Amino acid sequence: MIKKVFTLVALSMLMVTVSCKKEEENTEKPKKEKIEFSAEERKKMAFPDSKPKVIDPNAKYASMDFSEADYDFGNITQGDKVQHVFTFTNNGDTDLIITDAKSSCGCTVPEYPKTPVKPGEKASLTVSFNSTGKKGITKKTIRIHANTKNEVETLSIVANIAEKK
Repeated sequence: MIKKVFTLVALSMLMVTVSCKKEEENTEKPKKEKIEFSAEERKKMAFPDSKPKVIDPNAKYASMDFSEADYDFGNITQGDKVQHVFTFTNNGDTDLIITDAKSSCGCTVPEYPKTPVKPGEKASLTVSFNSTGKKGITKKTIRIHANTKNEVETLSIVANIAEKK
């Protein structure tokens, strides 16, 4: 008797399992629509602001006035490692202190001054780019966190990368 009950339970479970699988297989998945985002929306998604900004009108700020904020490496070949030096002047009212610099990709590495830049002084930030595994027109963004009025300054690099033959 126990053997019959066990067999009956096992068969019931097998039927439920098989019937559920068939239902899942026949269920159509909804089609995904491609959503387009503007450049500004993509930038906000890549680098979300964590807090609302409150500006003290009496505060003194440093500044980072770059001679250029964008640099085009032009045509390079896959695997090339290139770099560019961005120069800037602190035209602010206090020492410029850079707390961090990050890029939109691990293939782009910024190196920034670790010591304060006095008002009126010039300094530089070097950006190295490794084109391995990339092809076509590639743009990368560098965000610099500092004690400027904007709190974050942005640089960009671009390159047209040809496939290595």
